[in-house]
Amino acid sequence: MTKQNYAEPDYDVDFATGEDEWHWENRKEAFLENLLSSGREGGYIYNKNDPGGETNFGITKRSYPNVDIKALDRKGAKAIYRRDFTKKGEKFFGHTPEAIKFMDMEVNIGYTPKMKKIVQRALNSLLPEGEKVDVDGKFGKEIGKAIKTVQSNFSSKIIINALTKYQQKYYQGLDDYKYFGKGWEERAIYDPIKTD
Repeated sequence: MTKQNYAEPDYDVDFATGEDEWHWENRKEAFLENLLSSGREGGYIYNKNDPGGETNFGITKRSYPNVDIKALDRKGAKAIYRRDFTKKGEKFFGHTPEAIKFMDMEVNIGYTPKMKKIVQRALNSLLPEGEKVDVDGKFGKEIGKAIKTVQSNFSSKIIINALTKYQQKYYQGLDDYKYFGKGWEERAIYDPIKTD
């Protein structure tokens, strides 16, 4: 097995910030444990129909060409996820269940214009007329305001349901749906409130 070097995960808890930070770090750890389980992103696979190529714990060779995917272990996968896939969810949604849902979508779809459009459509389904955001796949200054408006008017459950609905619509429109649709549908219904 090839030894790989990973940056140490950046999740030291500053206990001076109080119990909330400790709970949030534990919440993210629960998400990562669930994410790396066999029914979600666990295990090594290589499917010739998958454009990501070799995949282990959801980490693809296409996205991480310098990582020995087959030899990747849980610790290495968690370090990658903490470094590359948890910070944006926290930035946009704070320490909330919808932030965890955002992280999961980012892992599965990537932080791409396609993923951003899913979020924009979900927000627009909850925003009042006159406050809707452009569905352009770009997160400008208005996205933070839109998220705050939605969060101050709806529960995390309602926000997660909206994200799920538009995530499902996205998957259903993909050409590869016939190969991966069942797994994608299972992925879309991930609800961090119920699951972790």
